[in-house]
This record gives sequence, structure tokens and C-alpha cells, in this order.
Amino acid sequence: MILDNVNNQQEAVSFISWNVKGLNNLVKRSKVFSHLKSFKPDVMFLQETHLNINSQKRLSCKWIGQIYHSRFNYKARGTAILIRKGVPFEHSEVISDPNGRYIVVVGKLFNTPLILANIYGPNWDNAQFFLNFFSTLPDLNSYKLILGGDFNCVLHPQLDRSSVRSSNNLSSAAVTINSLLRSYGLSDPWRIKNPTTKQFSFFSPVHHSYSRIDYFIVDNQLLPLISSTKYHSIVLSDHSPVQMGLVFPGNVAPQRTWRLDPQLLLCEHFRTFLNNQIDFFLEINDTQDVSRGVLWESMKAYIRGQVISYVAHRDKERSKQLKELADKIADIDRRYALSPTPDLFKEKLLLQTEFNTLMTWRAEKNIFKSRQVYYEHGDKAGRLLALQLKQQSAEQVISGIEIGADSISRNPRVINDQFKQFYSTLYQSEVGSNSLEIYSFLDSLDLPKLSPDAQSSLERPLSIEEIASAIKLSQTGRAPGPDGFPIEFYKEFSSKLTPILKSVYDESFATGNLPQTLTQATISVLLKKDKDPVQCSSYRPISLLCCDYKILTKTLAQRLDPIISTVINEDQTGFIPGRQSFFNVRRLFNVIFSPHSTIHPEVILSLDAEKAFDRIEWSYLFAVLEKFGMGPTFCRWIKVLYSTPMAAVRTNGLISEYFSLYRGTRQGCCLSPFLFDIAIEPLAIAIRSDGRIKGISRGEINHKTLLYADDLLLQISDPIESMPYLLHWLQEFSNISGYKINLSKSLLFPLNNLAKQITYENLPFKIENDKFTYLGIEIAGSIKAIFQYNYRSILDRTKTDLDRWSKIPFSLAGRINAVKMTVMPRFLYLFQMIPIFLPKSYFAQLDRFISLFIWNKKPARIRKASLERAKSDGGLGLPNFLFYYWAANIVKLTYWITMFADKEGPVWTDMELRATLPVSPISILTAPLPLNIKAPELNSNLVVQNSIKIWGQFRKHFNLTNTCSFSPIMFNHLFAPSQIDHSFAAWHRSGLVFFRDLFTEDGFVSFKSLCEDHNLPKSHYFRYLQARSFASKFLSGYPSPPSKDLLYLVLNVSQPTKRAISKIYALILDSCPHTWDKIKAAWEGEVGEIIPEDTWKNTIQRIHTSSLCIRHGLIQFKVVHRLHYSNDRLSKLYPNVAPNCPRCDYSPVSLGHRFWSCPSLYGFWSSIFQSLSAISGETLRPDPLIAIFGVARDELKLSHLHKNAIAFASLHARRLILLNWKATNPPSYVHWIREVMLGLALEKIRYTVHGLEGKYDKTWSRFITHIKSLPFA
Repeated sequence: MILDNVNNQQEAVSFISWNVKGLNNLVKRSKVFSHLKSFKPDVMFLQETHLNINSQKRLSCKWIGQIYHSRFNYKARGTAILIRKGVPFEHSEVISDPNGRYIVVVGKLFNTPLILANIYGPNWDNAQFFLNFFSTLPDLNSYKLILGGDFNCVLHPQLDRSSVRSSNNLSSAAVTINSLLRSYGLSDPWRIKNPTTKQFSFFSPVHHSYSRIDYFIVDNQLLPLISSTKYHSIVLSDHSPVQMGLVFPGNVAPQRTWRLDPQLLLCEHFRTFLNNQIDFFLEINDTQDVSRGVLWESMKAYIRGQVISYVAHRDKERSKQLKELADKIADIDRRYALSPTPDLFKEKLLLQTEFNTLMTWRAEKNIFKSRQVYYEHGDKAGRLLALQLKQQSAEQVISGIEIGADSISRNPRVINDQFKQFYSTLYQSEVGSNSLEIYSFLDSLDLPKLSPDAQSSLERPLSIEEIASAIKLSQTGRAPGPDGFPIEFYKEFSSKLTPILKSVYDESFATGNLPQTLTQATISVLLKKDKDPVQCSSYRPISLLCCDYKILTKTLAQRLDPIISTVINEDQTGFIPGRQSFFNVRRLFNVIFSPHSTIHPEVILSLDAEKAFDRIEWSYLFAVLEKFGMGPTFCRWIKVLYSTPMAAVRTNGLISEYFSLYRGTRQGCCLSPFLFDIAIEPLAIAIRSDGRIKGISRGEINHKTLLYADDLLLQISDPIESMPYLLHWLQEFSNISGYKINLSKSLLFPLNNLAKQITYENLPFKIENDKFTYLGIEIAGSIKAIFQYNYRSILDRTKTDLDRWSKIPFSLAGRINAVKMTVMPRFLYLFQMIPIFLPKSYFAQLDRFISLFIWNKKPARIRKASLERAKSDGGLGLPNFLFYYWAANIVKLTYWITMFADKEGPVWTDMELRATLPVSPISILTAPLPLNIKAPELNSNLVVQNSIKIWGQFRKHFNLTNTCSFSPIMFNHLFAPSQIDHSFAAWHRSGLVFFRDLFTEDGFVSFKSLCEDHNLPKSHYFRYLQARSFASKFLSGYPSPPSKDLLYLVLNVSQPTKRAISKIYALILDSCPHTWDKIKAAWEGEVGEIIPEDTWKNTIQRIHTSSLCIRHGLIQFKVVHRLHYSNDRLSKLYPNVAPNCPRCDYSPVSLGHRFWSCPSLYGFWSSIFQSLSAISGETLRPDPLIAIFGVARDELKLSHLHKNAIAFASLHARRLILLNWKATNPPSYVHWIREVMLGLALEKIRYTVHGLEGKYDKTWSRFITHIKSLPFA
């Protein structure tokens, strides 16, 4: 009766309670969650999970956001409350029963204070339990209670039992519960709605009786909010789920957005279906009188409808059989409760078995798909591993937002409207379209212009090839825009869609407007770290654009990419090809650690730009593009892109109405980084060109501006005099561009003593004397402080993270990949950015932390150097942090080499090369050891001094004592003539830069050849003799060409070079002495033959190529490296272990015996080699090289595919031997067949996903036919 007052038009929050009877079994757990998901619940109360504390993470799945579980450390009882992602529940307190019988969560849901309590009552009459439970609940006057669970007792004997008993007296527990309900104002909503109905939630197979013992009990004040309550069929457990819907004030149904699931595109049937639908639509609608934009928009709508219909039909067919079975079971339960008969019971069992079998089949199918993902990606450095390493954070639900002074709304619609208003205001233009003011500002500056050739490259019409290239280069796995079509859709149907897209783009260019969906974006928000969650400004907007729009902008960006650097000064390094962020930091350190001015105060000013990308005014942007020489066609394209952009905000599942944007570069647009760089460049030009703003001079270079996109750093002398002019430019630029500096958050860092003596009370900046952060690096005034703030802090953080990750069950390979993917990038960023010397003891401490992690605090089983080898060389690719440190710093030295030779390079290289004049720092680098680190020339620049100190550390480690052939001819402190005779400058200009340039392949070049090739005058013959004398004295092997040793190889990596650090690291790693001789000899002794070098090389390469699964690769790594303990080896470690083989009792037993020559394995290997013969089509005799290493001999002349198949199949045999390592019986051939077929099923999915079904069939068809012919198949 009360329940009828509920407004059913509102969205109800769905609660469900279910006694699941155990969730430890993977298949059972998958079935339970699949069944639960079919009810679309929001809050789930589960009883009898049987999960101990360490197993509770098994409740995690993609659609569950919050998990609360009782802390009972046994596989019994267990209660859990699960809350679906997107439900805005905020918990404030959790009460957990140590005996696993209840879990209580206190919090707010839609601003309603609630107590969610899940209970599993004792299965005996225990009234005291319920009294104790209610006594633990918080103040029920302040919170409304929702209590659910398995009470294990009936509250109304006549209605809640199917059996008729002689006595219908209530149990003492039931009497107590009913009394408590009356006392606390609680009710059973199902019974209120069904006062005389008999329906049951539990079936006792022992007594063949039904009872209702599972309930939801709610505060009477919540009764008007209840929209529904029902019991579902009793399946998968002997309890039925009970479901209840509550309509909370302010709850609004989330808006469903459609998106094409990229996984559908892996299905050949779906691809064919979609391909036919595209053809069908175009055949009917692609006529000359139809606008290209209308055609495109209509086609997307049509395809969307067809996909929805396809998926709905598929899902309906999938669930139809289950629904019919559940309805039949529910009907039989009703009939059986009224009149139990053996026939009905038999029918009930048959239907439940059928339902369970179908659910099991589905669960196993889902589990198999999950296994395939882990098979291919588990423990690899990728998204799957990252998710496991990621620290669990609170779900991104916005529970409240400030709507006025001291007023917070928790209404989802109000929250969404507030964000819409915030972003609508943010993207509202604040600058009038005064073109005269804009052009006046720009005309006052000396702006660079594109060359005619560069301009013409931007002006040509779009081509189909460019659009296809943009589609091909677009990254997959990204969320689509509002239209729901991901980039995978465009990649799959590129040949069909590219011509249509070109015609749409061409029409848009002609009309000046894009089709509507191309103008739309959806803004999602993420809370920034350590920000107030009730402020809209505390959230970072993530804008999702439609892929057809992004394809167009990527096409235009690819044109701008090679020419953008010609108009953007080298002070700007953000998003400019060939420039890196460390350029700015290195240059800043050169300013800080070079001698300061003793006349002028010097400061560093870090400006805080307020939402810089979002504030750029379009009228200003269009004018700047024109002034930079962008042609009319390119400028028109930009105006088309920004003609009528719109956005909507998504919060808590709600999407606002679209609102128009009137300024800002579009986030997610491939052009936006370039456009912003162009937009801010005039400000940098204005500051650089104004002599009243005094920069910091170091040598012949004056430094003022450093930019990384919107991150603007200024280096100012005489700040009191310079600041008024700087503030004037900032204000004038803001007036026309929208760019706004938050002066109160901007930092001023006094650099020299004169600057530290000034009071800055009249300046609007925050004064920071200790340190400031720039591009993620803590900048301070001393090397020691920089070390403490950066390297010491990251070491402590790494130790904490490694300790936390050590609890995750990774394999050795997974732990190494965790280090590569998370720890290495942190340190490598510092290595690149901070040029300070680190002692080897620092790396020894880091290595200890990592060793404890990868070996899980157990003794190491193999040398670290073996793990550090590249995978292609038989290692596991464990990073050597010291080598990466050297490589990152040597890269900077290669910039010296390039700059010295070509006179081109970033500003910091010029600073460092000039810092030690008249001696070149390169001459100190290339001098024989020991290097003179304390040379007076190095004292003037600590960056150069530390760089050479690091280089000396590297050379000393590898004993590289000799002079390097990169020793310069000019400014060489060891070559005295070069410092007093400036004629050697002519040699430098003619290309004779380093002493290595004086050699050919035949030896030291003759003076005649130098004159002919480099146009030297004959009067330089004496200088030639001087150079030859130096070469004969310092370059070993003279007059032969200098050897290309490690020094030469690392310094010969010219810049700019992609992946320069990786290349130098590989060179350093390859130089480390390492041999396989000992391991190879041990295997040769045990298999009784010499293994040819080519075969051994293949053995090393096969370690990680026998299987795609990284854990399989780890197995083979351990086999080849002989990491398994034979009984003979164990007996030497443990006297009580016999050295005999556990299968044949042979002694002493080696690894070769355990894997190959044990007589008990003869039948196992014989049968396997018969099957391997079926794979290759050749007769393969049992061979230890195949059995142990998976390597077929060259004389067998097998194809590459069949060699791969043999390696894969034999690996599974070795795996089985290891699984039965201590068993007295050998593994069985049948078991091997089963393992290989399971592996092939996973491989089949992988081949199918990558469109390589033909390759799979070619590799495995003969083997599968062979297996089918076997008697047990």
C-alpha cells in the first residue's frame, strides 16, 4: 500500500541480496557474476563468499567500483557488499565482523545518510547474535538502515514455510528480530507488498522443503521510496536472489551512450555484415543531389542502428534459453512447494542441471578468453601489467559540487549543470574582436614567416593517400567521440571510407562548415591530485572528439610537422619535432651553475598560466597564422575546424546539453599543440626583443625565455627595473589573446646573492628561495640540494612501491617487466634531465631494492648480468640503471660532438662548448685517463664538470684509458699548436675537425691528399707534421686507422638520433664480457655431443620465441640457464636428499638425464616425436636438441613455420616434465596432447585477432589431423 506512492518514472537504485554458497572456484565465480549482472544491480549483498582476507580481491571485476568484505581469514562464511561503478556512494565508516557473519558500511547515497548492513545469520536458533549485531550499528536516528542477507530463520512460520508443522511457534531468534524491527521502526518491504503471498528463497534438498529466510529490512522512512521487490529463481545456489528497487530523491537515470565495441570487428561474420551494410547504404543514397555531409551523417546513423540491432539480436538469442529455463524452474518451485512429488523433483533437478551446464559453458568461454589475454599479455610490459601495479584509488564519482558560498549540492543533475556552466563560461570569449588591436600588436614584432616552399606544402588539396596515412598512423585503443565510432572502425574499412571522407572534407572546406557530429565533443572530468573535490576547477577535462574530425586534423598536422620548427624559436621545445624537454632544463642548469653576475641581481621567474590551451582567442589565432605566413588555404582549414564547435559535459553518467565554444584550442585535436605553440610565440618574441627586459647573460648568450608549450620560464636580470615592462607585455598579450597568467601562483626564485638581498614586496609573485618545480624536476641552487630533492626522494618512493608490488603474484619475468615499465622511466627521466654525478654506491642501493623485489626476498638464482642481457641474447632485459645513467649522459656529449663539427645544435651545447675555452671540453673527454676533472677550465661550469666526471666514471669502469680518435684538432689542450696557431681553424672549416678525420681505411692520410680533398695551402705542411706527431703519440695503432672501440662507438651516435639512449645503452651492454661456454659445455657433456655454434645460437634465440606467452619464455630461460635443481645438486646442498633419479633410481642424476636420457621418458619422447613428425611432414628421430632446446638441426631442412611449431610443441613437453619433477612416474603423452591442444586453442584466438588464420592452418593442420587419427582422440 505504501509502496504504491513511489514515482516509478524516476530511476531506481537496484539492491540485490544473495547467498552464493562459495566463490573460490573460478568457474562458479564467473557464473555468479554473470547471473548477477543480468539483473543490472547497483548494490549487492553477498553471503557465504568463503573468501579469506587474501582472496577478497577475487571480487574485483570491470563493473564493480567499491568492495567491502568481512575480515574472516578462513574459507567459510564471509559477507560482502559490492557497489557498481558510477553509483555515487560515499562511505564514512566500515564495521566488519571478525567471524565473517556481517559487514556494515556507513555513508551517503544521493545525499541520503544510510547504513548498509549485510548479514549471514547462524543456522541455529541464536537470538543473542541478532541482539549483538544491532548493538554494533551506529545511531539509527541519524542514518536510515538497509539490512539484507540470509537470516537463517523465518519471521512468519505460516507464510514463510512450505511444510506444515505441528507447531508454528516462532524461534527465539525470530521473536527477537521482530521485536527489534518494531523497536527501531524497520519493516520487511516484500511482506508489506505481499501480505498473504507465499514465496520462498531457500530450498532444502535434505528436507525437500522451501522457506523464506533471505530478506531486505529497511527503515520505515524508506518505504515510500521502494519501487519494487521480488525473489528470483533458485539457481546456481540453494538460495534465490532477492532484489529491491529504491527511488532516492535526486537520483536521475544515467544516460546511455552508444559506442561500437572494437572487439566486434574481430568477428568475421560481423565484418562481413557491416561491409554489406555500408555497400547497401551507399548504393541507395550516394547520389549527386545528396550533400556529402548529409550522406556521411546519415550513414553513421544508419550503421549505428544496424550495429545496435545486430548486438541486440545476438544478446537476445544468448539470453533467451537461460530466461526460459529460469522461468520453468521458478514455476516448478511454486508447484513443488504446494505439492511435492518425485516427478516434479526430478524435473527440477534436470532443469537446474541444464541451467547450470549452460552457465558453466558460458563461464568457461569467458574464462578461456581471459586466459588468452593473459597468455598473450600477462606479465608483459603493457596495460595489463600496469593495471596490476596501479595503486587502487577511489572511483571517480563526483558526489557533490559547490554551487555557492558554503553551499554544496549532491544532486547529479545540479552537479552536471554546474560543470556545464563552468565550461561554458571558460570557453566564452572575453576579448572583443578588435582586429586593429591584434594586428597592431603583431605588426610591432619581427615575426618569422614560412618559406614559399613550406607554404605551398600546406596549400595543396587534401589527397586520399594523406587521409589513409592519417588513419593508419592513428593509435588504437582510444575512447571514441560522441558518435561512438572508434578508430578501429576506420582502419577496418579504410578503403571504403577514405574516399567518402575526402569528399566530406572537400565539401566542408567549400562551405566553411563541418557536419554536425564533427563539431561535437564530450568532456569527461578527472579530479586533480590533492585538489578540493567540490570545486569545478579542481577537475581536469578530458575531451573526446569524433574520429572523423581527428583524422582531418591529423592529416593537416602531418603537413605542419616538418616545417613548424622554421617559425618557432628554439626557446620553445614543446611538441616541436627534434626538440626535447631536457633542452630547457639543461640550459637552465647551465645558467644556474655558471658564474653569476656580481653587478646585476638575477632571478628565475616561473609563470603559472591559467588554463592556457582553453583561453586562446580565435580571432587572435587566425591573425597569428596569417602573420606567420600560413597560406589562405591552410588558414581557411583552421577556420573551418573552429567554425561551430560544441561540447557537452559528462558527469556521473549524465550528459549535459551541447553548448557552443568560442575560444580555446580543442583538446584531443592533433593540431592543437602546434596551434598553441604558434599562438604563444609572439609573446616570447616580444619579451626577447624588448631591451628594457634584461635577460641573464652567460658568455656571449643572453637568456630570457624558456618554453615548453604553455610552461613559460623567464630568466631576468635587474628584476625591479625589468618587471614593469614584463608585466606590461603580459597584460597586453592577455588583452588580445586571452592568455592569462596567475601572478599569485607564479614563482620568483632569486639566483645570485644580489637578488637574495632585494625585497620583492611590490611584485605580485610568490618568492621561493629554496626550490621550485620545473617540468617535474625540483630546481635548487646547489648540486647537493638537487640530489636530495630528486634522486634521494625517488629512491625512497621506489622502495615503497617495490614493497607494495611484492605482494602481487608475478613471475620473475613479470617482476622484471614491472621494473622496466614503472621504475625505469622514473629514473631515466631524471638521468636525462639532471646532469649531476652519482656515485656507484647509489646504484648499488637501488640494485639491492630491485633484487629483493624480483627474487621476492629469496636468494638470487642467477647472476644479475645474465638477467640484464637483451632477450635476443638469452637474457630477460632487466635494466642496468648505471648503464642507462651513463647512456643518458653520454647522449649530451654526442650533442657536443655534433655541435662542434656542424656548428648546429641547441643553445645549451653552445654554452657548454664555450664554457672551457680556450680548451674544448671535447679534448678533455677524449684525453687518456686519468681525466683532469679539477682542471681550472671546468670550475666555471658545474654542468660541464659533472658531465666529464660522469664520463670519467664510465671510462674507468671499462678501463678505456687511451685517447679517443674524436680528439679535436682545434682547442685541444694536449695539442699545444692548436691553442696558439689559429690556422687550424681553417682545417676545422674544411671538415678536418677530429683527429679521426686525418685517417682513411688505409691509414694516416698524406699531406698531398689533404691539400687535394680539403683545399689546404701547402704552407700548412708544418702544421700537418705537428698533427701527425700528435697522432703517432696519442692514438694507438698509428699509422693504422684508430680502432672503433667503445669510446668511438658511443660518441659516433650523431644527433639528433631517434632512440639515442637505447642505442648507446645497447653498445655499453654489448661491450660487457659474457660467454655461454660454461653452460654450453655442461649441456654438451650431458647430451653426449658437441653442439654446433649455429645450433647454440638458435637455442639462445629460441628462449623467447618458442611461445608468445612470457611465462613459457621464462621456462625455457630457466632450462637453458640450468636453473633447475637435479637430485645430484640437491644432495650436495641437503645431506638428507638422495642423489638418485626419483623415476629410475640412476645416480648421479644430471639435468640432461631428467629432461632427456632417463629411461622412463623413452616412451614419452618416442610418442611425441611421432607427433612432431606429423607437424613437419618429415620423419623426426628422437633428438636431445629438440627435446631440451626445441631446436631442429639444419640438415632437416624444415620450413620456418614448422620449426616454430616444433619449438612450441616441445616446450609443452618440457613444461610437463617440470610439473612432474618430483613425481616417480613420467608425464603421459595424453597429457602432453591435452596441453598442446589447449595452447593451440589460445594460439588460434591470437592468429584470428591478427587476421592470420591461413598461417595457423598452414602450421598446425597436419598436426590436428594426426591427433584426430589417434585412438584416444
